[in-house]
Amino acid sequence: TVVRIVSVLRKLVNDIIKKYGKIDEIILEGSKELNTKQEEKQIKENQKIDFKKNKEAKELLKNNNIEDYTNKKKIKKIKMLIEQNYKCLYSGKTLTIQDALDEEQCEIEQFIPRSHFWNNSQKNTILVLKKYNQNKTNTFPIDYLKQINKWEDFKEHVKNSKMQKNKKEWLTNEDKIIAIINKDTKIFRASFL
Repeated sequence: TVVRIVSVLRKLVNDIIKKYGKIDEIILEGSKELNTKQEEKQIKENQKIDFKKNKEAKELLKNNNIEDYTNKKKIKKIKMLIEQNYKCLYSGKTLTIQDALDEEQCEIEQFIPRSHFWNNSQKNTILVLKKYNQNKTNTFPIDYLKQINKWEDFKEHVKNSKMQKNKKEWLTNEDKIIAIINKDTKIFRASFL
């Protein structure tokens, strides 16, 4: 596989040179080293936890007579609803299953916007009332929550949630969030990778 990757990369570089001329610098970023046994164990544990959460969400949907209870988006929303203790993290308002599934009421929010950090993982998504998310407009979540005097409430809701520790850290560590938004890659890499 490495030989194939190098071959494809060489072809790509040659095509770029043909089209644009001499290249001054090429920076390659590779994936991290192979996982240690401890990391593999953690990955398997996280997969078990996620499987259990999926099963719990499906059962809740089925028990509430929700049509198409195996729909991935519905399962994702219900997982977040349970994880967030049936609360909108921006407003603190209580959410029902029906609220969570209603596209006019709730939506899945990328906490750190994609424009600053492409991360669509579970730890970067939260379930919020649509009107609070739209009131936020293009404001960064921390700034928005501070403007409406809800940042400390948000952190408390996250702290009291059923989220995994790494997600709680991701959503509430202001220095790390600001580093990502400001693209301070040294702080980000040391903190999150």
